[in-house]
Amino acid sequence: MKEVYTGYFEAVKYLFEPGEINHYGVSGMAMCHLGFLKMTVVNHILKAIVLVFVLYLVWRERQSSCLSDTLLLLAFSLTMLVSYHQFYDFSIVFPLFFIRLFAFAKERKWGLFGVTALFPLFLLVPGTLILKVSSWIGGIPGMDSVFYLVDNPWKKPFFHVFPHMAFYTIALSAWSMYLYFRVEKPYCFELAVPGGTAPDSSNAGKDG
Repeated sequence: MKEVYTGYFEAVKYLFEPGEINHYGVSGMAMCHLGFLKMTVVNHILKAIVLVFVLYLVWRERQSSCLSDTLLLLAFSLTMLVSYHQFYDFSIVFPLFFIRLFAFAKERKWGLFGVTALFPLFLLVPGTLILKVSSWIGGIPGMDSVFYLVDNPWKKPFFHVFPHMAFYTIALSAWSMYLYFRVEKPYCFELAVPGGTAPDSSNAGKDG
């Protein structure tokens, strides 16, 4: 059994090596986590900072009786920065964005509605256009020395493609963080108490 798990670990690890399919230099145009910098230690430091903030969220919400939609949105966004994710994993994030859009429309907060709507709308932009812009950004002198750039992804005529989806995820996390701290009355998903009724959620998401 030990040999089976050891072999599986080595096989998965191999896929993240330079030149393999799950390395930023090959699939970076579709990947979302913090791994796009060629200085690996900086990637690890950034991930550690995100994890520390996640621990702060756990501490801040320790007495909450519900999970707010803004907390879940932030938590899922931050998770995508820490571990291996590609753009299709946004399927778990966007239902929460649509809940927030509905709330902003109901409250007639059109400014917040507009900014929040930009994130799902971005994924409707034709991929060819995104690749052209990312290729132009990646062609700026010096970019290749800092970031993993993708050349000719999937036999399409685009070179030096900048890892745009990772920065999209960073922006998404930053906006989710803003919503988490600024939305006064988020939707609440109450936590059930075994053998009893759900506790009062009037102070959910607030300190102390």
